[in-house]
This record gives sequence, structure tokens and C-alpha cells, in this order.
Amino acid sequence: KANGEGIGHPYGTLPRLIMYWMTTEAVRTKNARLVLGDSLAAFMEELGLDSRSKGPRSDRVRLEQQMRRLFAARISFEGTLQADGAGAEMVEYMPIARRTVFWWSQKDPAQKALWESYVELDSEFFAAITANPVPVDLRALRALKRSPLALDLYSLLTYQAFRASKTGRPVYMTWRQMQTALGTSYASHTDLKKSIKLALAKIGAVYPGLEIGDRDGGIEVLPESTPAIASR
Repeated sequence: KANGEGIGHPYGTLPRLIMYWMTTEAVRTKNARLVLGDSLAAFMEELGLDSRSKGPRSDRVRLEQQMRRLFAARISFEGTLQADGAGAEMVEYMPIARRTVFWWSQKDPAQKALWESYVELDSEFFAAITANPVPVDLRALRALKRSPLALDLYSLLTYQAFRASKTGRPVYMTWRQMQTALGTSYASHTDLKKSIKLALAKIGAVYPGLEIGDRDGGIEVLPESTPAIASR
């Protein structure tokens, strides 16, 4: 809540971009405290957003809103437990951040502050996103920033391409598995397939090393795929 009022849930492409940025910075710096920069404009440029736009639907207004929603959110994991013939439902909650400090100017996004703004991640969330990271290309994410499905699919296929190249075996996911993994609410797998095919065309333009097979019934990622980011 902000000033006693609910701020809503994060949604759309911006929380996804922020989440990718947080994961990348956490892995790069090995620090739970992530510096957002000395101006809002500088942070927006890093995400590929237009800091000069104005109005209630501008990138600046939307980013500020979605940042506050995302950093105030918590992720829940649901599962079941079995012991001695009895079963239980289990829910685990994980906050994203434990502290945020924004020194940015609300009137002038380009104005630099005396101190740097930052977000300090929750310790469990920090450990989770840095445990087994698979690198993604932030340039590709910026190019896909207008499509939530394309961003989610790019992330999923990047991970599957990494798995396929490491094991030397293709990774296959049915349309039902794709729907579960992407969290989509399409009425039919036919509609999902059409949307994924359109998103794949966008992804192929920014990830030429991704090799997709021709197997029916889902998506097959081939081991010939190269990582989104080459190993150093």
C-alpha cells in the first residue's frame, strides 16, 4: 500500500523488463543491493524506454507505477506434501524487495540526484535468482519489450536452448506444457499455437542462434542452438 491505498498488481511488459534487469545485475554484482542510477532517465535508457515522453500513459509514468508494484509484491509457490499416508497443501511466500530508495526528480527525469537510488532485494529472492542463472541478451529483451508473450517465450526458449546444448538432446514441450509454463489463458491450444508462432518470428530476429525442430504437437528446441550470450 501507498499512503494507505492499494497500489495494485504488477502486469505487462515493464515488470518483466525490470525482473530481467534485476536478475542480470544481481548475478553481475553478486550483491542484493542494486543501484538504479542517479536519474530516472538513465535507468529508463538502460531498459530501452523513452524518458522524454509525457502524459499519463508515458513510459516514465508507467515505469514508476510498475516498479512500485513489483518491488512491493511477493511471489507464492504452491505444492503438496505427503507423509505417513497423509497429504497437505503447502504455500511458501517470497517477498521481492526489503527496501527501496528513490531520489529521482518527479518533474525532471533527467535531473541527477546527489545520491543514487537503489532497491535492496529480499535475501531469499536474491539467492533464488542467482542460484542457477541462464544468461539472456538484454538487447533482445529491449527489442521485444512491447509483447509480454514474446518476452516470456524468449526467456523460456533461452533456458531450453541452454539445456539442449548442454545435454546434446532436443527439448520438447507440448502445447499444454507451453500453456502451463507461460501462464497464458488462451481458450484453446490452437489460439496459443498461433500466438506463439507470431512471437517466434519476433524472437528469431533477435536470437538467430535458436534452432527449432519441426515436430508436431508443440515446440522442440534442438541441441544445435547456441546460447543467447556466448560463454566468457
